[in-house]
Amino acid sequence: MVRVRPTAAGIVFFLLPPLLLYKGISRTGTPALIAGIGLPSLVLLSLLFLIFGIYSVNKIARRAARSAGVLPDSAVIGFPQVLKVDPRRTSFLPGIRLSWHWALRFGPFRYQTAAPLPVKAAGSALLILPRRGEWAGSSFLRAGDPFGFFYFDYPLEEGECISVPPPVSALDVSDIPGRPAASAAAAPRLKEDAEERLERRSYVPGDDPRRLDWKVYARTGEMLVRVGEEAVPDRGRLWLLVVSPAVKRFRKKALVYRLDVCLEAAAALVQRMEAENQDVRALLPGEERWTGIDGDWGRRLARSLPPGNLEFPSPGERLWVVGHPGSPGVKAAAAEAVNRGCRVTLAHPSTGFLTNPGRFELLWYRKKLEQVEIDAEAEGFDVRRI
Repeated sequence: MVRVRPTAAGIVFFLLPPLLLYKGISRTGTPALIAGIGLPSLVLLSLLFLIFGIYSVNKIARRAARSAGVLPDSAVIGFPQVLKVDPRRTSFLPGIRLSWHWALRFGPFRYQTAAPLPVKAAGSALLILPRRGEWAGSSFLRAGDPFGFFYFDYPLEEGECISVPPPVSALDVSDIPGRPAASAAAAPRLKEDAEERLERRSYVPGDDPRRLDWKVYARTGEMLVRVGEEAVPDRGRLWLLVVSPAVKRFRKKALVYRLDVCLEAAAALVQRMEAENQDVRALLPGEERWTGIDGDWGRRLARSLPPGNLEFPSPGERLWVVGHPGSPGVKAAAAEAVNRGCRVTLAHPSTGFLTNPGRFELLWYRKKLEQVEIDAEAEGFDVRRI
């Protein structure tokens, strides 16, 4: 559907004739005629140019819609990319300026870029995405008059998407507990001849996860205890949970900005884990199930949006919770994971949620962060900076 949109200049110039009613202005002679009659006539002339060219522009838009998919699949934050488009022009359009526009959207963020279309040449636009995200794009053809008073928009294509992963920050974690995935096959297994018995008692956090059949416990409240086994088998797997920080409801962009910091820390942590040959399962905000780190990891980081679902691994597993240690959501998630028998480590970025912090601001924040870390460690959590 064609959208007709007047600009602010077109509206102002079109409303100038009432100025001729004022005696102080009407007595000026030629300036009054230019302001009261000449400029509104120019606006009407521009509108007539567009009306007479509607049929030809509509034909160009229908043919251009077949070749609208010119957006790349992925991009890098701040890296310029040139978009070129050359729709077929069926006829010469005097007094009409054509341009190809792309409108991108990710959560509460918007971005637009345009490529002017010369008469007999391809149009080009510069695409510089300012932040990470799974940007959903749509394109439209814009026809405007030479003076910029009116323009018509012809929607072309929707459903295009650009994936922009977040940058990976520096990682200061010296050691990551767990066993490499290559040695997981050599881990001790359950004994087949172990004795089993039922106990009518509540689950105690930190119990051996092999000693509890969760289906039986949920139905009857009885624990299945296995006697004759020693240490818990280390399956060589680490679980990574990213918790979306909470801010006021009306600050949607600030909420995404804080999540960006957590995702950058998670990306750095995963990079270190992969270098250590760890088997990693991750759950990001907006996802519903745990998934391994594979080739789609960058796209998962790009499309993550708050709020997120909280799921926890089996008891006895090593769980890394990425977020600010003083955040109520992070503390609640860590406490729930401990109650379920997980071994929890709180991982957080050393700069917190500060954007471009100065020297003194960073020193003040790190001093404040030390007290937050002390409080978290006093509650029994292992805290690491990223």
